Amino acid sequence: MGDKKRRLDRFFAEHPKCCFCAGDRIASTVDHQPGRVFFKGREWPEGFSFPACAQCNAVSRESERILAVLIHGHAGDLDRTKYQMNLRSVSRDYPKEIAELVTTVREKRNFLKNKGLVSPPGVALDDLPMIKMGKDFWEPHFETLARKLLLALHYQCFARPLSRQGALWYYVHTNADFAAGEFPAEVLEIANRLATPVRNKKLLHEQFLVRWNVVDDQSGGVFLAQLQRMLTITGITTENLSAFAEDRPDIVFGPFGPW
Repeated sequence: MGDKKRRLDRFFAEHPKCCFCAGDRIASTVDHQPGRVFFKGREWPEGFSFPACAQCNAVSRESERILAVLIHGHAGDLDRTKYQMNLRSVSRDYPKEIAELVTTVREKRNFLKNKGLVSPPGVALDDLPMIKMGKDFWEPHFETLARKLLLALHYQCFARPLSRQGALWYYVHTNADFAAGEFPAEVLEIANRLATPVRNKKLLHEQFLVRWNVVDDQSGGVFLAQLQRMLTITGITTENLSAFAEDRPDIVFGPFGPW
């Protein structure tokens, strides 16, 4: 028996149920959250590997491939060859949606004006990293990414999957939202515990930042996860649905499946 097989057997012995579908199915794969595609050189952080059934593992694959185009679009020290390969692949499959990302100088100027922002010193509007996204295409991918990540963080925090009786809420903010002050600062106050992602003793906090805390008498948590300083996902997970359902019933999500 090889070392890899022994490690997998030990992992599944410790984590027998899928953490993304409420433990309905036996875990048969290891799912990295956030996906390896979001990290430079695919060097994902240690301790962010989660038990998943095959269906749950695959449910976010396409969304991760697509969203990596956004998150890595302006990373200066990324492997540009691999990024360009992914960009060409996504552009081939979704030519209209990728073409629409391009923002004109006029659109950038109007956006900055409406947000009360100014272009950074020495940066021409042509070079300002700004894109536009059609809600109908991009929102389902943000939803998949946010649900998957929050379910993983809930499992990491409580050592059990979010149940079918539980729920989660998520919010997605971009770097532009931060610049314009359009971010709920109270989340930073509540999620005041910091996890420091590491790979082979190398800090990855510039690529991935996690803040968290337990809320609602141990039945749920509040989380903040930032990817490449481009995208921030905040959310609440809870087993006590009645404590939150009346507040925002329109954006309540649960585990994936049943398959």
